[in-house]
Amino acid sequence: FGVRGGVNGIALFTAIGEYASLAPADRARFLCLAVKRSRVSVYAGIGAATLDAALGLARDARNAGADALLLPPPHGFTYQQDDLREFYLQFAAHAEDLPPVYLADSRGLCSPIEPETAAELLASGDFAGMADFLSEAACAVPELIVRLQTGDTTAETMLCDFENWMYEFPATVAIKTAQFERG
Repeated sequence: FGVRGGVNGIALFTAIGEYASLAPADRARFLCLAVKRSRVSVYAGIGAATLDAALGLARDARNAGADALLLPPPHGFTYQQDDLREFYLQFAAHAEDLPPVYLADSRGLCSPIEPETAAELLASGDFAGMADFLSEAACAVPELIVRLQTGDTTAETMLCDFENWMYEFPATVAIKTAQFERG
């Protein structure tokens, strides 16, 4: 669906994809299947409630052949920036032979990574970059996001209309409904 829409990469197990509802073994199995079948880059979300769980998911993603990893802050509680910094630095200290790791800021779903914290973590050289909040719209109407990136002004209007409709519902309900309606 995404490839037909023109995307050049797929992100699995992001907050929008309800990763917390899947067991780690299921995530590993689904990721392995996705990497084998994908014609585009696969980015694996490795969000978890604990450092050990995130490291385990990172190893599973590496073994499955993921092109890069998306690491959001731990979920479940609100964390201060010092705690987030320590989480990421500990992750980097214990990570071995992983694909590039991107900080994934999932505002509203996890504690936000403030710009100063992100800059410090990126300056450490342990992280490949920052993946801003992944769009719910990209999950349901990827071709509009691709058109928007090419400067298509009609896509911007269509995307605004879709987002106005979508925000009337919980994000996952809107995405699933839009995908169902599209067949």
